[in-house]
Amino acid sequence: MFNCAKQVNVLGTDYSIIITNEEKLPRLNDETAGLCYVNTKQIAINNYENDAIDKSEEKDICIQKQKVLRHEIVHAYSEESGISNFNEIDNDFIVDWIAKQAPKMLISFLECGALSEDVIGKITKIINHQYDDNFTFIENN
Repeated sequence: MFNCAKQVNVLGTDYSIIITNEEKLPRLNDETAGLCYVNTKQIAINNYENDAIDKSEEKDICIQKQKVLRHEIVHAYSEESGISNFNEIDNDFIVDWIAKQAPKMLISFLECGALSEDVIGKITKIINHQYDDNFTFIENN
């Protein structure tokens, strides 16, 4: 089952997260699983409630929703940091931007449940094994 927070903070701006369907939001469809509305500060994720889903597909759908949520959060970060208006972005510019924003994005992903149990497990293992009690990185030889 997919659970996520009802809002996420993006560079000081709160975006509400709504899980909805094509009936309520026709722009969601097979090709558009999520939307980021920068004017209303909303992220919409398709809940696929009109699709016939058996138990074996539930986990895959949950993982897909997490991917879509992360994707839409990145759109929100792009907007709030002022780079969404660029049509052609220099490769080094986008790399620098991601490097700067990635730690903040990770916090947002963690706060709103946008990461799989597997990823959370890996993050927890890394923190427990590679950082001391003061959260200082321990070098491995």
